[in-house]
Amino acid sequence: MAQKKKKPKEGLHPALILAALKMEGHSYVTIANHFSISTTAIENVVKGKTKSLRTAKYIATLINKPLDDIWPGQYDYEQRPTFKERCAA
Repeated sequence: MAQKKKKPKEGLHPALILAALKMEGHSYVTIANHFSISTTAIENVVKGKTKSLRTAKYIATLINKPLDDIWPGQYDYEQRPTFKERCAA
């Protein structure tokens, strides 16, 4: 008998993320200006087309939601050792 595949946990729809940003008084433009990058780059992160931990964390703080609730499983990184830690070994 074939096993059923588990459906991955889905995050927030991009339209809900944008709506939450607007409710907090922000937009793609304000975030893009904060980081000095294009609004398209912000939009691509929100839609899940590209990844940017820095941008995703900032959006999560703006809308007061945990990063894993917005983009589940997408930003599960282990922190890399610092340069000093790598050289000391």
